[in-house]
Amino acid sequence: MVTPPGDYYNEQGEKIAPDGKNDKKVYVIKTAQSSIDFYGDVSYSGQVQGISEVTGQRTEQLLREGKFRGAHMRNVLYVGTRNMINEMVDHVSQDNGEGGSSSANNREYGGVITPNGRITSKTAGRVGDPSRPEANSITINLRVGDSEFHSHPSGTKKVLFSDGRTGTASWGGNTQAPSPGDFVGSTSSQNNFVFGMRSKTIFIYNKDGIKATMPLKKY
Repeated sequence: MVTPPGDYYNEQGEKIAPDGKNDKKVYVIKTAQSSIDFYGDVSYSGQVQGISEVTGQRTEQLLREGKFRGAHMRNVLYVGTRNMINEMVDHVSQDNGEGGSSSANNREYGGVITPNGRITSKTAGRVGDPSRPEANSITINLRVGDSEFHSHPSGTKKVLFSDGRTGTASWGGNTQAPSPGDFVGSTSSQNNFVFGMRSKTIFIYNKDGIKATMPLKKY
């Protein structure tokens, strides 16, 4: 079987160009979204390290033209190999993304990414209650040079407020972007991953902020 070439994707998950190399590598254009898009709050502005929408469009145009050298390549992030991405997707997909109260959808799944891109130490957190989210954060032990991945659960719970109103508690806000604690636990050299199981989004980030997003699917 012929090994497929590495591919470039835009933030919407559309394959826009192959790189012509049979290396199974996946690249994505950096995010053009803002802290308002991710968090609804400008106080998180320092935690998004993306590019402007115009820059993203120009980068996509050049890649579609087969231009893989030049200053625009600084706007592209190497994500990993297809095998690496798909193994992470398989693991976190024990949460089916449909919310509700099932144990599988109310716990985090995660693991370690070694410097050579191997996925190890796959694990699951405790089952938690989305109205008390501090109860289920996963613990992932890293060595120097490792990165990590984990999911933000899709689970939901109906809640009753003191004034008689009802609502729905969920994990990770509307977008399920990386939390402040996720950033604190990172370094600038890492590419860490959060999988928003309800929002169907992969977030790629490090200590400096969110660098890129992709739809949650296999590549």
